[in-house]
Amino acid sequence: MTIKYPVDYHSIYDKVFSHYLGTEYYPFIEQTEEYKTEKKNVGTLDEYLWLLSRRYINVELHSDLNKHLMELLEDDWFFQWPLVRWTYASRLLYGTGHRKNVRRAVEILTPLVKEGYPGAMFDIGFCHHFSEGLELDYEKSICLWIESSKRGYRVAWRNLYSNYETGQYKNLNDELKFFFLYELFIHFPEGNGCTWDDCEKHLSKKEIEVLVKIYREGKRLDKIISKNFRSYSTASLFWDEEDNPYKIKF
Repeated sequence: MTIKYPVDYHSIYDKVFSHYLGTEYYPFIEQTEEYKTEKKNVGTLDEYLWLLSRRYINVELHSDLNKHLMELLEDDWFFQWPLVRWTYASRLLYGTGHRKNVRRAVEILTPLVKEGYPGAMFDIGFCHHFSEGLELDYEKSICLWIESSKRGYRVAWRNLYSNYETGQYKNLNDELKFFFLYELFIHFPEGNGCTWDDCEKHLSKKEIEVLVKIYREGKRLDKIISKNFRSYSTASLFWDEEDNPYKIKF
């Protein structure tokens, strides 16, 4: 199952995300090298730093080592690696293995978001979602989590799915809700530990029902947005951007 776009959604995507994120976080720099998204569990600091330096983003460190990691990362030498800077800031944000310092965490994370680092996108989204050091902004947090999930950060996908389960996503407008559902749909199997090729073998009956429900809701929104976009495109022949009565609403 795939959602086929009847219109080019690139311009709609840019319009929606730039509206919510503004120049502070958007547009993001396109990544020139793929992140390695395999989930890794490690028990030593050496292995953890080695994986981060090679662009692994879904690495979990044994909790007993968190305090020692923070002490190590306070050495400026390690700040040469952006993902290591993110590790340091993220632990400051959540108070993991170190005294919590949200202000300092946001200072480090914000430029990393602009550079397109998925973990930083997730963390700044978390700040907006729960008003931790930044203004409360649900739409902005969802945009950042979608961008983070697109780059393969699994924690971001799980948080999007949690918003789906609670129904909180229904407060989003049609355009943003479509991209939310699309991101959920395309990563649903891997978010549940399998691939599209073998999802029917590994997903439960309930999970498949949820997947189908997401797909159908996405298709319904697809038609609505396509219709609005065609009206907008036609009207743009007669009115300029400011006066266009069919402009996409946010």
